[in-house]
Amino acid sequence: MVTRQTRAKARELKTNGLSGQEIANLLQVSIGSVYKWTRDPNHPESVKARTRRLGYQAEGRKGAQQGTPLHRMGSLLYWAEGTKACNGVHFGNTDASMMTLFIKFLRTELLVKDEKIKLYIQVHTTDLIETKLIENHWLDTLALPPSALKKTHLKKGNHERKHKTYENGFCVIYVNDTRLVQHIYGAIQEYGGFDNPEWLF
Repeated sequence: MVTRQTRAKARELKTNGLSGQEIANLLQVSIGSVYKWTRDPNHPESVKARTRRLGYQAEGRKGAQQGTPLHRMGSLLYWAEGTKACNGVHFGNTDASMMTLFIKFLRTELLVKDEKIKLYIQVHTTDLIETKLIENHWLDTLALPPSALKKTHLKKGNHERKHKTYENGFCVIYVNDTRLVQHIYGAIQEYGGFDNPEWLF
């Protein structure tokens, strides 16, 4: 897990003259993450992007003020279980009921079209037939076409864990949409009564 200390260290190393690739190698992270953490927040493009995200969050706050129970549940569910990226929605779990609720939130409250939704699945098996069954399980559960499925990954683990926790794998709903995730962040802050500037970066 990337920590606040990791990001701070990347900025320190950048100040000391190391290249992005050198920092990535030292911290064992992607070079894209290094560029994100070390870019100048006062650069005109950074300011422009941050202003745009603030506008999207304002939409989310307004949505929360007029929110339905589903809007509240979906937003707070993302706060608990979603990956806090700034330009896309990443929501993953093993619980089919939770995943079904979240995709209903996306479709009903945020009007996300199915063609924008992608699925990433991790499985604890090398059996191709079992893998296909797991993929079909999630496609059927979430009512998505096969085109939504991206490459399925093998996640190594012990036999007991596979059958008790990951029987149907770990599924991630992904939507590449800055406006969407920032709307959710705005709603979360409105429902929770707090501000989190880090979600703008």
